[in-house]
Amino acid sequence: MPDAKRLLNGAAESKLAFAGLGLATVAMARHDSREAIRQLTTALKALDRDLPPEAPEVFAAGILGDEAARTRALEMIHAQLDTHPAVVSGSALYALVRMGEPARALAVVTSSPTSNDALFLSLLWSPYGHDARVLPEFPAFARHIGLAEVWDAYGAPDVCAGQ
Repeated sequence: MPDAKRLLNGAAESKLAFAGLGLATVAMARHDSREAIRQLTTALKALDRDLPPEAPEVFAAGILGDEAARTRALEMIHAQLDTHPAVVSGSALYALVRMGEPARALAVVTSSPTSNDALFLSLLWSPYGHDARVLPEFPAFARHIGLAEVWDAYGAPDVCAGQ
């Protein structure tokens, strides 16, 4: 764990936005939810600049905090999605998956462009994305966004073997 933190701190000092995602994971492994929320908030601010100012912290607390924080974050996300924005926040989709609503995230991403596909799509191949990958609608989602053609040409990712 010390090496991970050292390397991620170096990435953060180099202004790599994804570093906060890793630093949040390290903080949670150390049972420091306050630091984890701070790091995840920083990452979400950097990775999705179109969010309302309070959204990154609300999302981070919803993902890593208590049930009340989760409820508040989901209410904010569902209210935002109910407005049918032209571009959906990649952070909102990331938060939906992390908070146990992967089916909603997949449904939204198949009908709207996102502000940060990398944030959402990379999550799907992490352990957090397992519940999304095993959904019955995941194969249709993969076809819809063009992953199936890539897999046909180059093979499926290792994490999809046997799923």
